[in-house]
Amino acid sequence: MKSIVHPAEVVKEITPGYLSGLNVVFINMPLRESARPNVTPEGPLLLATNLRGNYGVNATIIDLNAYRIKDELWQKRVAAGKKLPWGRHKTFEEAKELIQEHCRIYGEPDLIGFSGKITTFRWQKELAKIIRQILPDVFLVSGGGLATELKENLFNPNYIPELDGVAHSEGDDVIVKIAHDAKIIKEWGLKNALNFGRLEPYYIGQTNDRHRFVYAGDRPRDLNALPFADLELLRSDVFGNPLLEWYLNAPAWSKQASNSSAIPWNDEDVIPKTTSVSSRGCPFGCKYCFRGSQGERKWGTRSAAHIYAEMLSHIERYGIKFKSFGDDNFAVAVQRITDMVPLIGPLKIPWGTHTRLDEIAGIIPGKSEFENPRRVELMAKAGCRYIGFGPESASPKVLEVLGKGGHTLTNGMMEVAVDGRLYSFPTSMVIGIKNALEFGIHANCT
Repeated sequence: MKSIVHPAEVVKEITPGYLSGLNVVFINMPLRESARPNVTPEGPLLLATNLRGNYGVNATIIDLNAYRIKDELWQKRVAAGKKLPWGRHKTFEEAKELIQEHCRIYGEPDLIGFSGKITTFRWQKELAKIIRQILPDVFLVSGGGLATELKENLFNPNYIPELDGVAHSEGDDVIVKIAHDAKIIKEWGLKNALNFGRLEPYYIGQTNDRHRFVYAGDRPRDLNALPFADLELLRSDVFGNPLLEWYLNAPAWSKQASNSSAIPWNDEDVIPKTTSVSSRGCPFGCKYCFRGSQGERKWGTRSAAHIYAEMLSHIERYGIKFKSFGDDNFAVAVQRITDMVPLIGPLKIPWGTHTRLDEIAGIIPGKSEFENPRRVELMAKAGCRYIGFGPESASPKVLEVLGKGGHTLTNGMMEVAVDGRLYSFPTSMVIGIKNALEFGIHANCT
């Protein structure tokens, strides 16, 4: 068995000059067709920003999730019973046309990286066939949630055998090695690159008539050393569609958002807005959740100062009225929230995120005492106005089955009158929601 080496050690000898001029395209896959696209693809944006800014790579993005098309085909699908309030995805043929035009404008890519959650499997499977039709020799790698969950199983003939590689876990460091391997293979040829050991340590051999790579990503050693995702990479597509404007003016949460996050605000109250992730991973182990899409079980944060600098740049550049943090669990580190108060609070930009009700309840386990100050109070002082919670169920039995019982049920149960009848709810849930309301934060429970 090969020893695990952090990708930062693997890429430290790769010089920016060597990768300069390499042509890389990231393709972000479509998500829920019934939902309005409102979250910029931060993963591909971060990777492309790093490659462009630090290595001189010509990195661009094709964001297939940005499109919701209203036309005759959309009308027919709606008439057939599909709920598509915002429009439809591109067809595979339309996606092919976009990719071909992108390559005509920016040049033939040396490396194409797919990005997407496990729900994008069908899209990745079909696009891989299209890529091999129009770009048979390109180095093709899949990363993100789908690749992290399935890893080398994606090479299975019934899955996506057209792939050269998969990149699991966090790709900030290992993307440099992927780009390096793409260039080495192009310039040296695969056989020579293998003979001289230039493709170690991620080459795993040949299966189903194709040489395969499994790139083991990992948490960057310092999230604060990462550049902010350059949103200008989404300014417009090759057909002139204003993707960035679409995202800036699509609220993360509002009355009109048509998603599970119901809030009493209209679109105009919370746009323009930007989205980003301020912490990665989640240290908890809910059984229904695949944490690989946002950092797995390890949990790490960007500092309050790093978040402040990004927000300030978005205020100055885009005039944002709201900031959305798509973290799985924002509030684990109390000190970071404390640090945010004097930095983020004075900006007067409301923001929202996700975290756990037991954290917002602020009850010290086993003491029946509250945190002082409560982290929810600090979040409010820093400008938080929305928290999305995932209580899932108020039933202790169901919570235990889901793996959410340990923290949610730590503080016991309490009776609450609903429409004149008494019901038992976990104390953490009740107190958490009350705390949010007390400090002016909208609590959305799914």
